[in-house]
Amino acid sequence: MFYTEGNVSSCFREGEKVIWKAYVRRGMNSEKGQMKLRLLDWGCTMERCRRLQEELRRLEEVLAALPRRQAIRQGPPPMPRLEQAVTPHEAMLSPWEEVPLAACCGRISAAGALGCPPAVPVVLCGQRIDAAAVEVLRYYDFHRCAVLTE
Repeated sequence: MFYTEGNVSSCFREGEKVIWKAYVRRGMNSEKGQMKLRLLDWGCTMERCRRLQEELRRLEEVLAALPRRQAIRQGPPPMPRLEQAVTPHEAMLSPWEEVPLAACCGRISAAGALGCPPAVPVVLCGQRIDAAAVEVLRYYDFHRCAVLTE
């Protein structure tokens, strides 16, 4: 068991270690300083600590059973600098169609924003999509995009 009677906080510290070890074993290596899992022990009882232990063991089993992913060997392509072909207002009010990503090159985006990683827009509404933008969108697993009709 992780705890000794009357020492609930040591139970939580051990729980953090269990989860950390499971992450490292599965190759989900993040710098230890970056992954800070905090388990709060304010007002915790020994019964809650025992239940936490059971849940942590289950979590460790689930994490250990996950398939190991291939390492990312190459970073994303550089972000493109796109031409603003029409104003976003004009683009949003214009007729549009959804087309395969390969057919987007040279077309004007009708979407509010096409973005990834989270909250980083690759293409904004009204911008002309070029080959570099298509490459970045393909890297982030886009398959289609909304463009103005020709």
